Parts: sequence; structure tokens; C-alpha cells
Amino acid sequence: MEHSIDLGYLKQISFGDPQLLADMVDEWIEDTRDRLNKLEDKLLMSDPKIAYTQVHNLKTSFFMIGHASMIRLCEKYLQNNLSDYQIIAHEGDSALNYIQVKILPSLRH
Repeated sequence: MEHSIDLGYLKQISFGDPQLLADMVDEWIEDTRDRLNKLEDKLLMSDPKIAYTQVHNLKTSFFMIGHASMIRLCEKYLQNNLSDYQIIAHEGDSALNYIQVKILPSLRH
């Protein structure tokens, strides 16, 4: 999956403060990792309403950083009532690793 990230929204709400932006991305990573971990809970995800909410929350998280591929993947699940959440979990983990390794260090300089 392509990792195209647009931090424009976070830059706007961090008022151009690079430290605040880096802190916000750190918080985003932690929050999104928790959301992805919930996808692994088969009992939790067996409830269709909870599953829908979890995927919708992830879509919102990825919208905040402008990750178009993950937004589209979440939309696909929401529109088609797909239930193999391992794909979202795997792709989401890949996106988090990319952001943590490639994006976050450049924000810290």
C-alpha cells in the first residue's frame, strides 16, 4: 500500500509549531495503535455495531493525517460490511511504522 501522508490539517491546528506538531503525531500514533489493537479482539469485533464504529474511528484517524489509501480501505469495509479486519490491522500497522520511521524523525529536526 502506498503511504501518501498530508500533515496539512495537523500543521494548521498546531499553529506552525514544529514541536507541537511532532507531539501531536506521537499522540496520533499511540491512539491509532490502540484503535488497531481493538480490531484484533474477535469478541469485541463480533458485534456489527461496535465493528462499524471501530472502523469508522480508524477512518477518522487516518483522515487527520491525510492517508488516502487507508481512508479508502476503511470506506470499503464500511460500505461492504466486510469482516476480515486483519487486512485493516495489517495495513494500519504498516502505515504507523512508516509514519514512525519516515515522518516523525523529520519533524523532530
